[in-house]
Amino acid sequence: MSEFNPFEDSQSFDRELIPEGPHAARCVRVIEIGKQYSQKFDTESDKVIIVFSVPGVTINIKGEEKQKFISNPFGITKSSFERSTLRQYAKALCPEGGTTLGDFLDKPCQIYVVHAGEADKRYDKLDSVSPILPGIEVPPLDTEPYWFQWNNPDPEVWKKIPPYTQETILKATNYPGSYVEEMVNSLGNTTDDLPI
Repeated sequence: MSEFNPFEDSQSFDRELIPEGPHAARCVRVIEIGKQYSQKFDTESDKVIIVFSVPGVTINIKGEEKQKFISNPFGITKSSFERSTLRQYAKALCPEGGTTLGDFLDKPCQIYVVHAGEADKRYDKLDSVSPILPGIEVPPLDTEPYWFQWNNPDPEVWKKIPPYTQETILKATNYPGSYVEEMVNSLGNTTDDLPI
């Protein structure tokens, strides 16, 4: 880990929030992150991060306007229970039905965004996901969607996952002995190789 340099130009930037309210969106990422332990509830559950791209809100990245993303950053429980969050996502994204989490990708929907946090540290938060209203056209994704599967991990997809999400996956209670551990080891990666 490098030393902190107080004279170095800051790499931080002011994030423009997605406006509160409803937005047309598309599912752009499905990342299975394994069994995660909750200290608050002293339980563990199998989790997945679902990421949505919001075509109506863009951010400038290296001179290019790109659609903004929003997700439940710590994941939602993988459950088919009728009232579970994941079941609600499934109904919104695939009202005709589906067979895998990969069926979510590139599907249009409507999300509702709220703002949370302290006055000087506000952030946008995904509040709900519902089916897209009839007649609303959702522009196409401007980036390639992907699905990271816990039981069939793809090394090329792994390389696309942000480092902080990779760290979360490596902390999964079922990581030791998993296909994901086998894949990471085959790549020659260790926890120390990942940027913090």
